[in-house]
Amino acid sequence: MFPSTRGLLMKFLISVLGGLQMLGGIAVLITAASSIHEILGAVSFGLGAICLALGTAIDRLEKLLPKTIEDTAIPSGTLELTGTTSRGWSQQ
Repeated sequence: MFPSTRGLLMKFLISVLGGLQMLGGIAVLITAASSIHEILGAVSFGLGAICLALGTAIDRLEKLLPKTIEDTAIPSGTLELTGTTSRGWSQQ
């Protein structure tokens, strides 16, 4: 799976799950038989709203990511550390 597709799928799934959680919270609030059910519905609705906001935040961060990677490229004149290997420090 391509990275851009994976990010889009993650945003979509989190947003859909947040919406379903909000609908579930509303359904519990409508059919609440006691105060504990009302609390459960309110908490479920609130967490669903947080999931929707998380989906939006993921979308915004993915739009900023390519700009950030280009801006933080390592300069070509940077010295490399001696004594390192691809797996870390060499055993000398």
